[in-house]
Amino acid sequence: MKRHYLTGLSCLLAASLLLYACQKEVSPSKSSASLSASTTNAATGEKVALTKKEAMLLKLLIENKNEVVTREKILQSVWGYNVYPTTRTVDNFILSFRKYFEEDSRNPKFFHSIRGIGYKFTDN
Repeated sequence: MKRHYLTGLSCLLAASLLLYACQKEVSPSKSSASLSASTTNAATGEKVALTKKEAMLLKLLIENKNEVVTREKILQSVWGYNVYPTTRTVDNFILSFRKYFEEDSRNPKFFHSIRGIGYKFTDN
């Protein structure tokens, strides 16, 4: 099977379109926002449905492009103040993004770990 990888520009475009889709599906009139989206797996070309939490985390990282987002900010923004998963949960979400968007998930170009602080999304 031939594999198709996202280039830097197409990854940013896909992420931007995802952000746009997420913004369109948020209803300010409802007490709980509805976020849902899908993306294409960079390694296999298969369509992958993102969970609500994945869409929220991706939106947060894109909105803070080229800036380090702390684990605390991620936990507060995505999971809320009262519900804290383990910090490994955040790591697992980032690993999923690397599988979806990165050509080589072991050498990420877009989703970077900043040791002891958090994560950063770049489009370089």
